[in-house]
Parts: sequence; structure tokens; C-alpha cells
Amino acid sequence: MQHYQTAIDQLGQSDTNACVPIALSILVGEQVTAINNDMINVGIRRRNRGVRDSLWMAYAEDVLNLRLNDVTSQVLAKGAKTSKSVARCLQPSKRYLIVVRGHILAYAHGEVQD
Repeated sequence: MQHYQTAIDQLGQSDTNACVPIALSILVGEQVTAINNDMINVGIRRRNRGVRDSLWMAYAEDVLNLRLNDVTSQVLAKGAKTSKSVARCLQPSKRYLIVVRGHILAYAHGEVQD
């Protein structure tokens, strides 16, 4: 959770609903402010607003060069239904984005970062 807290501290209280830039910054190891400002500058995010899945996914793949693979069916097949149980199904050496009901969180460094 240290990486999540660092991202929150960098972003401060100036912007809310910033789970997408926070999760992406944890995955790629960049400053959350740089990703957040870039997403705002290219017009896919507004301050204090969330981001539609189609927009952040395209940004993650095209700008951050992330390869997104959907592992939902494998995780559900193992019986995972919460972020805590999902974490037990994931490989600790890999990085994941977990999307749940309008929220996104990162799994990195062997733990859920949210």
C-alpha cells in the first residue's frame, strides 16, 4: 500500500475521483501527477471526474504501452469475488488492474494498492 499512499500524497486534495491515474501510475511506476495532467491535457479526463473505460484503456495501451489482458474468467473460475480474494488468485510477480463497479485499483508488488 506504500505505492498507493505515495500517489495519494502526490495528488493531494486538488483532485478527486482519480482512481484511474493513480492505478496507472502504480503499474507503470510514473508520478501520478504526470499521468493525471497528461490525461487532462489530452482531453480524456476532467478534474474531479472519472474516466470511461474505453478512454483509459486506449490511453493505457497507446500512451503508456501497457498490454491489457482480461483475466476475469480465470479469476472467477477460482472463486474470487472481492478484491481481497482476487489478490490471492493473482501472480505476485505480475501487475494487474482490477476494475469493479466504476472503480479501478492496482495490484502490484504482491498486494492490492487501493
